[in-house]
Amino acid sequence: VLEQTLKLAHPFGPFITEAIWQELGWHGDEMLIAQPWPEVAAFDSVQAIKFDEIQEIVNQTRRISKAMGITKPPLFYEQSTLVDDNKNLIKLLAQLSSIEEPDEPRGVRLPITKNKIYIGVSKETAQGYLDKLAKDEQETQNSIKSLKARLSNRAYIDKAPQELVEGTSSALEQEATKLALIKEELRMTTDWLNR
Repeated sequence: VLEQTLKLAHPFGPFITEAIWQELGWHGDEMLIAQPWPEVAAFDSVQAIKFDEIQEIVNQTRRISKAMGITKPPLFYEQSTLVDDNKNLIKLLAQLSSIEEPDEPRGVRLPITKNKIYIGVSKETAQGYLDKLAKDEQETQNSIKSLKARLSNRAYIDKAPQELVEGTSSALEQEATKLALIKEELRMTTDWLNR
């Protein structure tokens, strides 16, 4: 890795990288500038999909944990080779206390991911999160109503700069996406609380 990094950094810091290269003595007296450029690694679409899923698991876990006001929660999952193969990485990046595959997973389920993954919390904490989600749902619905009203105003559409109208339209799309996620989290959390 260091060898490839030195080759890539050489055009930007030739004196420093050459000095490091010579000090390491990997290739005798050969100069770094005379070395071949690093080969481009082949793109692996399967690995890219796995990376995206891991990133989604980590992002959702951290976002929901923060919203619940908890730190280092346990993570539970059902039959996931992705989680099995990447437990240490997910645990580190998502700032978890543990990752387990119990007989009966429990907790708040992560939405969107293809895997069945749960943040282990008490029902009281989940209820507090549910109350927060209900409040967020109402605020998001109000925001959508306001943005729709603005976009249905003919004077706004005709007189406002095009960038502003496009920004309002984009904000409406973002709020609609946010509302769909909130509704899915509400459904999953309610399902678990009602078991």
